[in-house]
Amino acid sequence: MTDSAKLFATQGEDLVEKHPSLALQWKEEHPYILGKSLLVDVQGLLLYSYSIELHHTENFPYLFPVLFETGGELPRNMEWHVYPHTGNCCLKTLPEELISCCKGINLNTFYEQEVIPYFFNQLYRKKWGYYYSERSHGVLGDIEFYAELLKEQDIPKITQHLRFIAGSKTEPNRTNLCYCGSGKKYRYCHREAYRTLRSLNPGLLALLLTNLENGLKQAPS
Repeated sequence: MTDSAKLFATQGEDLVEKHPSLALQWKEEHPYILGKSLLVDVQGLLLYSYSIELHHTENFPYLFPVLFETGGELPRNMEWHVYPHTGNCCLKTLPEELISCCKGINLNTFYEQEVIPYFFNQLYRKKWGYYYSERSHGVLGDIEFYAELLKEQDIPKITQHLRFIAGSKTEPNRTNLCYCGSGKKYRYCHREAYRTLRSLNPGLLALLLTNLENGLKQAPS
């Protein structure tokens, strides 16, 4: 058994202790979580439940586990944030996932901060016909994330930000003018965005830049 699988199993034991509607299961040497994801209101009353499986991958804890809704509640298409060919749930854009996992994630925190909100949003759509909040699919969702983080809507400028951050050897001095050309001091402008993106190693950041540029080339004009 790999160290990653052992970690998932250890954290899985903590998860099911806190959430008794879930159980830790094994398929050969591969651990996974099986059970009901319970959605409760602020008073602790049950609103709804979804049948789920949460599967370990060898990239854990530096990528999300793979989540499946197994009760047939969600259509297998991207409009419902479910990958049609594999059937697993789409929780976040890749850059958001990588940033969330850059220091390794805890399974219980992941369940409470990613899985439960995902299903609450699905329940909201079931009731009202649309999501409370969501990103677009594919490269458009990535752009929306970068635009929010960088406070920049212009796509060429977003790619310029990413090229600078991916290629910089050292962080700009806090009192220097920001690299973006705004005329503001760096510490009042893009410091937090820079630090968020540089939480990734340079190889991953370069990969995200390449994915964005390739996605923009393939996107309809």
